[in-house]
Order: sequence, then C-alpha cells, then structure tokens
Amino acid sequence: MNASFEEKKISLYKQQLTAIYADSGIIQVFHGEELEVYWKYNQRKSLASSVERKAYSYYDSAKHVYLDKGEPYAKAKAYFLANRSIFSKGEVVIFFLLFKGEYFGLKLLFDKEEIAKMTTNHQVDLLLINEDLTKLLGLDILEYTIEVIVGTKEDEEDTAKSN
Repeated sequence: MNASFEEKKISLYKQQLTAIYADSGIIQVFHGEELEVYWKYNQRKSLASSVERKAYSYYDSAKHVYLDKGEPYAKAKAYFLANRSIFSKGEVVIFFLLFKGEYFGLKLLFDKEEIAKMTTNHQVDLLLINEDLTKLLGLDILEYTIEVIVGTKEDEEDTAKSN
C-alpha cells in the first residue's frame, strides 16, 4: 500500500476514534511506532514472574476439546474490571484497541466507569497501561486459556530486591 494512502487512512481512523470516544476524555490517539514503548513494556511486564496472573481455561484436557469461551471470558472480564482499582482516577492511561484491523492506543484520563463502558464496546483482548509505565492490566486470549495479568511497579521492585 502506498505510504501516503496509509498515512491518510490512519489519520482518518484517528479522527473516527476521537469522535467515537469523545465522551471518554481522549487526550491523544496513538498508532504504530507511537505505541512502541508501551508494547515493549507490555511484553517485558507480561513475562515477569512477579505479576499476578489469573487464568480461565476453555479447553477440556480429558476430552481434548475446546469449550465455549463465553463463560470463561465473562469471568476473566469481570476479574479485569475488578482490578481497575490499580489505577487512580485522573491518572493518564493508554487503552489499546483494535479498530478496522489496526491497533491503536487511546491516551486518556482514567475513569473506572468510562473504562467499563469502553470494554463493553471493545474486542476480546484488553490492555491498559499507565503513561508512567508502572502499571499494567491485560486480558489475553491464549491457546487454551484466557489470562488476566495485573502488574504494578511494586512487582518490579520486589523482583529487583530478590535478585
């Protein structure tokens, strides 16, 4: 795809996202390289042994069959929403979403209710990172489970102390 066309498309998508989530207090919309520092933090933090993980299986190993994801996903999403309290009201966060086949990050001021509304209108994978890169809340659908990851800076400090 031609670079100029791609830039125009992404610019249009950013405008559309700004309009869709205008009531959510969006500060900025990120895409591509603008999200790189947050993706790297997510990758590093997600692999840390110190993060809290909760998995919800949708695979029956006794029968070797995949189950309906509906019930475990609902439980995982409820757990995700219950852990929003790691963020403070008004804290600057990046909310990741897939929009028309492209990943974007919505930079906004954290509000529990707004995040709850945004997750209801959102795709299945959820990721929320604070701008300071000290807190992460993610919900990922993996091969056999749906995993919720909760990580804070204290997790990293505990890891550093134990090394």
